Amino acid sequence: MRNLFLICLLTFGVYAQGIEKSIIYQPQAQDFTKFTLEEKFKLLSNMDFTQVILQWSSYGEYDFTAHHPQWFEELFSLAERYNIAIYMGLYADPKYFVEVQKKNFRAKKYLSHLLEANKKMIQNIHTKFRDKKMFKGWYIYDELNDVVWQNKDNQMALALYLAQINDILQKKDRRAVYISAYITGTLPPEEYLSFLHDVIPKRWEVLMQTGIGAGLISPKVCERYFLFFKARFKRKWMPIIEIFSFKGKKIQQDFAMYKKQISCIQQDYTLFSWRYLFDTQFLEAYLKEK
Repeated sequence: MRNLFLICLLTFGVYAQGIEKSIIYQPQAQDFTKFTLEEKFKLLSNMDFTQVILQWSSYGEYDFTAHHPQWFEELFSLAERYNIAIYMGLYADPKYFVEVQKKNFRAKKYLSHLLEANKKMIQNIHTKFRDKKMFKGWYIYDELNDVVWQNKDNQMALALYLAQINDILQKKDRRAVYISAYITGTLPPEEYLSFLHDVIPKRWEVLMQTGIGAGLISPKVCERYFLFFKARFKRKWMPIIEIFSFKGKKIQQDFAMYKKQISCIQQDYTLFSWRYLFDTQFLEAYLKEK
């Protein structure tokens, strides 16, 4: 297993370089009353994090930027104070994974709905936050795996959808764009990589979920895919370390799961997610090790 981790270290050392150490944050309604952002940003700074990626700014019809403007003012103020970049997620459809996993899923109509929702969020976010110093980029909520996008017509619709979002963003500014993907082991590495190359705009950066915390693949399978990506994936990318596991249907923080993945990655990664990092038990173990 240790040899596997050493190989992984070599795997991530090339294309992850320069993207920074990040954490994904999934804002929820209760967040705006239950904790102070300042405490969290101070901790992130002390732990050498340089980026916070909001997974969404609107969850379904609930637009966080409209309902909590003061919270976002504080977010960007603290980000500037602690020199932590903010990446703004767009629209998250709560039914996304249900829709794309339907047996007879047809992407064109569904993606046209997502495009309109994302257009609205891009305009809202750009109008409100374009002058914020630490607003450094965008995050696309729609995760791309190697299961649901095998249909060629759906792939073409997906490529067009992402290209349209890219065109809209480029007209606003040249900030970086992140999108995430994850492996289930369904497609061979070469087919999955070909799919990602074909559908993701060239300038975007990819956050690749290990799938280990979610129980989708083993570390050995992850190694095989990531070694292939290292050789062939000619763009910026970095792994997402999943710091959770499932106990039955219940999801929970899992420091041991984090250790299994972090042992092979010594720099430049994204943790998933903020909620689990700041769990008291996980944070104590994390700080103790650090």
